[in-house]
Amino acid sequence: MINLITIAFTTANALFALASVVCAIISVKQTRKQTDIMFKQLEESKKPNFPVTQRLESISNGLYNISNSINGLNNK
Repeated sequence: MINLITIAFTTANALFALASVVCAIISVKQTRKQTDIMFKQLEESKKPNFPVTQRLESISNGLYNISNSINGLNNK
């Protein structure tokens, strides 16, 4: 009877260990997928955003023109 209980507990422990290993493998795969997604997002964020860049240049030019106008008024 004790042998049967020992075998049952050993089998249960082995199954739980196997489940833990399977969960660890799945976790590693998910981590790799998430890392790949993050690298893709990082690469995408490094690409220039031309509409925003053009708008900022337009604002910069406008401010430069305003500054020149103010300097022109101060010099009179």
